[in-house]
Amino acid sequence: MRIIFILLLLAVVSFGKEVSKVKYNYSFDNPETLVESFFLMLKNNDYTEMLKITDLYEKKRVEKILTELSNDSSLYYNLKYESSKMKKFEIINKEVITNEGTNEFIIITTLWYLSNDNKKLKNSDIYEKLENNINPKQKKKDNVVYVEYLLKKIDDQWKIISKRSK
Repeated sequence: MRIIFILLLLAVVSFGKEVSKVKYNYSFDNPETLVESFFLMLKNNDYTEMLKITDLYEKKRVEKILTELSNDSSLYYNLKYESSKMKKFEIINKEVITNEGTNEFIIITTLWYLSNDNKKLKNSDIYEKLENNINPKQKKKDNVVYVEYLLKKIDDQWKIISKRSK
């Protein structure tokens, strides 16, 4: 049991080193680069880096994920599996909102393209190949998810304060 824990710990630590090598190209003056970097950080499971570009509700959400990861190492592999489905994204709309010049907000709407492949057990691959020879399947389309980011200008820097999917 102790050996399994040590191996899991080493895997998480080595992954953390792997992620830290990734350089994200974002600017707090450019909200689009923050959204693009957030997607890449999520795809790379780089939650500590997300803390730098988030605030308020979204920062609390990221902190909660980090706490859960420290308490339950199996969660890491679930998140890694889910993030492996993320293929690409595109920005489709940007809306600037001001509150009489005192608060500045931007809503950026994006499309996420997620792989529709479900990995199955190895034994089922044989049966799937046989079934596919008898009844050829059409190629699965990617899942498309609308994701809106709410950014707020805090101390002259844009920060992601909330994210929701439709």
